[in-house]
Amino acid sequence: MAGTTTLAPAPGDETVANRRRAAGGRYILGELLGRGGMAEVFAGRALGSLGFQKPVAIKRLLPSLAQDEEFVGRLVDEAKLLVGLSHANVISVLDLVRESDDVFLVMEFVDGPSLRQLLGAYASTNRGPLPLPLVAYIVQSACAGLEYAHARPTGAIIHADVSPSNLLLTTTGEVKVADFGIARREGIATAVEGKWAYMPPEQAAGAPLSNKSDEFALGVCLYEL
Repeated sequence: MAGTTTLAPAPGDETVANRRRAAGGRYILGELLGRGGMAEVFAGRALGSLGFQKPVAIKRLLPSLAQDEEFVGRLVDEAKLLVGLSHANVISVLDLVRESDDVFLVMEFVDGPSLRQLLGAYASTNRGPLPLPLVAYIVQSACAGLEYAHARPTGAIIHADVSPSNLLLTTTGEVKVADFGIARREGIATAVEGKWAYMPPEQAAGAPLSNKSDEFALGVCLYEL
């Protein structure tokens, strides 16, 4: 965890809730990409020496939750689960920062749409469903990422929120499983969270989850596609 990093708003960005700009800030916030009940995600840049810049995604707790230790703990838990994951089909975590009112994850940036956005684009042009070979490729790639998470030597990590919104597509054709915000270890029961349309029965009942729980949700995605 960085100790002296402060988010610096991009010049002219009025959507950034953080109103401070640090002269030596290592990250700059850019465009708001999305907002959920717990966090918001921005495009951003990591700043280095000699003008070095790297595109990143910054997942930041909503300002109203930044002082709530329960939500801070959940973001930290997400980072701890993800930091050991290194796979082409899983979003990687690069940094975790807590300083003053800022709590955020710095993650790999994906330069393409979510599967949900792709489906919407197809529907808006009346092109019908996605081509079957593309569907098979997307789901197979997601399977590879989830299988990797499920096969961790330290215990399976269950995503618990697989849906088209959390499958990201790069412009070079890669598929990334994203948003492990409610992920948990196999066999652990917690409060019922996730998207009802993709939720397996055991998750809806608040029972412990297994790799089959993610397989169920991905199967719903496949049916939708």
